[in-house]
Amino acid sequence: MVEKKLEFTFKESVKRIIEKIEASQLEIFQNANKSILELYFFIGKMIEDNVSWGNKFIDELSISLKIKYPKAKGYSPRNLRNMRKYYLSVKDNKELKELSYKIPWSHNTVIMDRVKEDDKKI
Repeated sequence: MVEKKLEFTFKESVKRIIEKIEASQLEIFQNANKSILELYFFIGKMIEDNVSWGNKFIDELSISLKIKYPKAKGYSPRNLRNMRKYYLSVKDNKELKELSYKIPWSHNTVIMDRVKEDDKKI
């Protein structure tokens, strides 16, 4: 089968290329955001599974992660507590979890702090 060649003006070609770049950038952001939130969900679950240790677990985990990844941000005790809160917020609500992937972590933390009822988070 022979592919038909489409011809566009220069402006049309540039416009189509820009649209494709922006669509790809959005897709990359969404995939990266989803991966980060899946990581935070996992960390939140691990923290919840070790809740019997109390804040000591979170504090020691924060120190261990900062030693292992000195240039990484996001492993403060406060953010680790937010990961646990995120896990608890979405673990039983697949729809809410999927929706959380569409916004950045900072927006998720604001919603978790300000909105208490799950049905209002959606």
